[in-house]
Amino acid sequence: MPLSSTQTWCRCFLKETHWRLPTGPTSQAGLLGISFLTLAELDRRSLDRTWGHGRKLELAQHLTRSTVLPVSRELCAKWAEVAFSAKRKGRPIQTADAWIAASALHYQVPLITNNRNDYSSVDGLALLSA
Repeated sequence: MPLSSTQTWCRCFLKETHWRLPTGPTSQAGLLGISFLTLAELDRRSLDRTWGHGRKLELAQHLTRSTVLPVSRELCAKWAEVAFSAKRKGRPIQTADAWIAASALHYQVPLITNNRNDYSSVDGLALLSA
């Protein structure tokens, strides 16, 4: 089960562009993972953009296609490692991106993103791009 970055998930399911995930196993229910942080960012997006009831229902429907990977003490430690390592290399990573990268590393799944540069400072991270 690959993990999707927030931006990639939005592009696929919220039709914010014409880009889509490749068809195949990731299109089956529950086989695309998202970080707990992506879920929070999606909730915030609905507030920032003042979505109505219908649009929020659409989000909830699309979320049924994803598995939200939970936070744990071990994931928090992995986030600290990712953020510290990137800073030490002189290539700091954004907090949200560090959480998503740490989730992929912790759960040992590839990360689907169109922004490979956002994760270039993260060692051992398997990236998939469309």
